[in-house]
Amino acid sequence: MANFLENFPRVSYDINRGRNTKYSTYITSVNITARIAFIKEVLANAASYYKYTIKDGDTPEKVANKVYGDPEAHWMVLYANDIYDPHYDWPLEYSSFISFIEKKYGSVEYAQTNYHHYEKVITREVNEIITEQRMIINKEQYTDNDTRPDLPFAHDYYYDDIADEQSFTAYNLNGRTVKETISRHAISYYDYENELNESKREIIVIKPIYYQSVMKEFNEMLNPEVNNLARVLF
Repeated sequence: MANFLENFPRVSYDINRGRNTKYSTYITSVNITARIAFIKEVLANAASYYKYTIKDGDTPEKVANKVYGDPEAHWMVLYANDIYDPHYDWPLEYSSFISFIEKKYGSVEYAQTNYHHYEKVITREVNEIITEQRMIINKEQYTDNDTRPDLPFAHDYYYDDIADEQSFTAYNLNGRTVKETISRHAISYYDYENELNESKREIIVIKPIYYQSVMKEFNEMLNPEVNNLARVLF
């Protein structure tokens, strides 16, 4: 089967992703951000897709083959999830994740024993219903006026204000007993990176019944003999 991506427009892409401001290496890659009207309509209907959890060893091609019986339809998987760079936006399998940790932090041991940040954790139990609230804290105080992107929830909490040991209290709220536990959790670099990696595992997949319709519009819109790229919505 022909590669579906052959007719997509190309774009220059910096593979260094800004990590080295002195040198940039550009390659020409497929621009999967080209918009296809029918897919936009499908994604607007929650009943037209379902959630899928990426497993170790899964690739966009393997997921496409499982769902549509065609690995070349991997662009549909990427497009549905606004994934423009599978290398960075697709979860790493365990061995690759460990290699990433070692390269970034020097060793797994260092990443596991040094901390990215601390979190104040408030657990409340009311009528056997348990809720948990987490807030990022740091060694300095930040106010509600702060806009630090790495500390989005750090408001008015001193590092030293949150004891290492758990504190417990119970109080009455509108006739109900609230059991509240407050503690401080240290989040290591390893845990921080692992959480980021794991957050990429849940994606949405367009249901197979729409595969033929999507491919029909794809061919009609990108086939030069039928139309031209001007009809592709960006």
